[in-house]
Amino acid sequence: MDTIKEKILDEAKKLFLSQGYSQTTTRQILAKAGIQNGSLYHFFKNKEDIFKHLISDLFDEGMRIAEKIAGKDANPVLNYAITLSMELYATKKYDRLAELYYEAYRSWTVLEILTQKGAIRNKTLFKSYNPDFTDNDYYVRTLAVKGCVYAFLAEGFYSGGVSFQDKTETLLETSLSLFNVPMSEIKNAIQKSCSIVKKKRIVIMGFNI
Repeated sequence: MDTIKEKILDEAKKLFLSQGYSQTTTRQILAKAGIQNGSLYHFFKNKEDIFKHLISDLFDEGMRIAEKIAGKDANPVLNYAITLSMELYATKKYDRLAELYYEAYRSWTVLEILTQKGAIRNKTLFKSYNPDFTDNDYYVRTLAVKGCVYAFLAEGFYSGGVSFQDKTETLLETSLSLFNVPMSEIKNAIQKSCSIVKKKRIVIMGFNI
């Protein structure tokens, strides 16, 4: 059964990357995977549910990459900064990735799971800065950050006039301030994370950013 599920996800990812989320149909995914309707709906409710699983996996992949680059014992602020910088840089560089991220943030089904995962991660990263924060405090602030990311993705998707540097500096200053990180640490994380994503060979979903 797991093999069938992985086949569905793999073929759906290929279609989303080659022709876009909105242009891909459930029927196309079924045809590429070589399965019947019943097999697909045993694992997923619909195309959006498939997309949610893929984007969730992409989010996890980004976190693993950031942790590996920053180092196991690295400052959590740098870890966080690398994750967001990678997302902004990848979507600035590749139109197809920008479209997928944009569609993901437009869907509450997808955005909700990203916010939940992000809140858990942010609690782990920033608990020393915020000893009195509740789980809801982390959730609300993470949701606010996702709103900022969505706005930048939309700008890039429709216009693209704002530079990667401006977006990254603004997003990291805003989001890290929400978690009470001192400005001196924020400035240092911005400088390092931007340099890392521009110079280091990073591969996300097969895209070399």
